[in-house]
Amino acid sequence: MHPHSAPDSNGDRHEPVGADASPASSLRAAVATLESELGPEAVAEVLGAFLIDTPERLDELDRLAAGVDQPALRLAAHSLKGSSALFGALGLEDAARALEESAASLRRDEQPALAARVRSEFVGIQPELEALWRAAGSASP
Repeated sequence: MHPHSAPDSNGDRHEPVGADASPASSLRAAVATLESELGPEAVAEVLGAFLIDTPERLDELDRLAAGVDQPALRLAAHSLKGSSALFGALGLEDAARALEESAASLRRDEQPALAARVRSEFVGIQPELEALWRAAGSASP
């Protein structure tokens, strides 16, 4: 139980909202917010592009992490960090942030492992993102 959980009207304790949210619940909440702001069709389009583009971006991160072009690595990690935040992919956002900071600090020795962490985070949430994409694409106005 979270140390800051509070009892409800029945005296039961519940986790604070967002305190230890699962990756799937963060994704669902972010996509629901986007759908309410943009509509399901737009979300399906943007999420579909993210799902198609990210594997290529991960390959680019791997290549850059093994090389010396730190500004390009920093920019690529920064871009993925922003996209990840949009969809509530907090673990992916955090991993991309760590890689971005590593490139900014020229800590090349840790970058292949950080790029692998970024890939692992994406692979872990990819099925949920695909399910959300299918759901957004099948929603009718």
